[in-house]
Order: sequence, then C-alpha cells, then structure tokens
Amino acid sequence: MQLTSILPVLLSTLSLATAATQGAVPVFRSNNLDIGSSPGGVAWRFNVTALRTSYNATPCANPNIVAQLTPLGNPNFNLTVQQHWVKYVDSARQDFWQEGTAKVNESSTSFNIVPDTFYGVA
Repeated sequence: MQLTSILPVLLSTLSLATAATQGAVPVFRSNNLDIGSSPGGVAWRFNVTALRTSYNATPCANPNIVAQLTPLGNPNFNLTVQQHWVKYVDSARQDFWQEGTAKVNESSTSFNIVPDTFYGVA
C-alpha cells in the first residue's frame, strides 16, 4: 500500500474512533409506536427523543434523524434509527452518523434503541 492510500484510511479510522465522543447520544427513547396496514403496505409512526448535546438536537421534526421499518415476519419488525450531525473544526467540516436497531411488533409502545454503529468523515 502506498503512502497516498494509507493517509485517507488513517484519517477515516480516526473519524470512526471519535464519532461516539463528538455528539453521539447514548440511547434513543421511543414511544407511541403505531404500526398498521394501508392500501400501499405497512404504515407506521413513532416519537423519538434523545439527550441534547452541543452538536445535536433531536426534536421529532429533525430532518437529520431518519428511520426505517423492515418486516421480519408478522408480527415482528426491525426499526432502525439513524442520526447525522456536522461539526466544524478550524473551518473543516466533519460529518458523523450513528445508527441503532430495535426489534418491535404491533404491540410495542415504548422502547429504547441503543446506537451500535458509528461512523464519520473528516
């Protein structure tokens, strides 16, 4: 591997190592999950909150938080939540993401999603 290849890999690795300390929340608290059928497939909604840090905010309408519901077989689903945030260091943009998944079903109401995947780009 050439030096020109090692440097980007090293910088990427450092970003991954620091993502959890640069604004990541320890847990997403979720409630009011509503899963139902619709003519177009499965319809769902829920509320998600997390502790506010100096680099993130997690109101329900935050476009930096996205979620996806994946069927596991009736009545179970995987609910994945991903958050993105940006930090600037000496005018250099750093992007971070974290993601967690919880197994839920139609009777789930309140649950926690613990982020287990962190990554970043500096």
